[in-house]
Amino acid sequence: LTIYRTLHPNRGTMQVCIDDRCENVSNTSDELIWSAPVSFTGLGEGEHDVVIRNISTEGYIDLDAIKVYTPAPLQAGYHEETNENLAYSGTGWRDFVREGPSGGSFRSSDDPDASVRFEFIGTSFVLYQATFRTFGEIDVCIDGTCQRIDTYSEELAWQVPFAFSGLNEGTHAVEIRNISGESFGIDAIEIGTPPAAAPNVNGSSLATHSVTLNWSDTNANKDGFNIYQGEALIGTTAANTNTFTVKTQGCDQALSYTVTTFNVFGESPASNKAEVRPLCPTPLGERTHDQTSADIVYTGEWTEFDTEEAYRGSFTYTNDPDAFITF
Repeated sequence: LTIYRTLHPNRGTMQVCIDDRCENVSNTSDELIWSAPVSFTGLGEGEHDVVIRNISTEGYIDLDAIKVYTPAPLQAGYHEETNENLAYSGTGWRDFVREGPSGGSFRSSDDPDASVRFEFIGTSFVLYQATFRTFGEIDVCIDGTCQRIDTYSEELAWQVPFAFSGLNEGTHAVEIRNISGESFGIDAIEIGTPPAAAPNVNGSSLATHSVTLNWSDTNANKDGFNIYQGEALIGTTAANTNTFTVKTQGCDQALSYTVTTFNVFGESPASNKAEVRPLCPTPLGERTHDQTSADIVYTGEWTEFDTEEAYRGSFTYTNDPDAFITF
């Protein structure tokens, strides 16, 4: 049930009782707002008795319209804040039309008790929000389990994604609550799934202290790939890449690698494991070797500097904290 009424400085508080369950709804606003919605969901299928009372001592209440409907769970896809299956509660909800938000509009409220409810079918969804100094923390509760996110930022940003994934397949109930007392808004909601794992990962060592990984790029539903050595994330590539090269400190020792695929909804399971033994350089013989020897392997950012004072006229240096030398 959605009740539309007018908000105004001379309006008071109405009490809405549905089947003897009552909720007080403020209609007071600093400015005139027409057709402001307040929604009541989760009532159960069947007939319901509704009573609306004016419980303020001086303020007015009014009724503009009543919408009776059964909200449908959101399906896979993109849903704007104007979707009729989003149930808004609280006062002061306003639509802002401008460049920046998804679809060119954004709905927000300054009511500290404002909330939005919806259901969706799937395992993952992304909530797109605006972040700015006028926004604060909100609770996103999925099937009664809540996670707090912060929508505060120094600079205004539109369509900032907050992903929620790892749910069981099925229908889930979501409630988004304003808990900070700051402005609270909704831009869009996208229902989807994380991508499948990268298939056919294999590796080889084509150079000393180096491993090159390759995999099949068959999944269109992706934003990129994460590369792991054991449990440690060692790199990330773009979506149109299916190879990655990593320098290793050790050699002739089996190392295990996996690749995951990710998108805005989350990360896939790990791929098959690829085990590779990096090639070792030729051991340095009993003589003095300058730093340009092919059997001295540099990893990271290094620069060669010429000077007559150095052995054979040059040396190699770095300020890269991740640089290392192996031989």
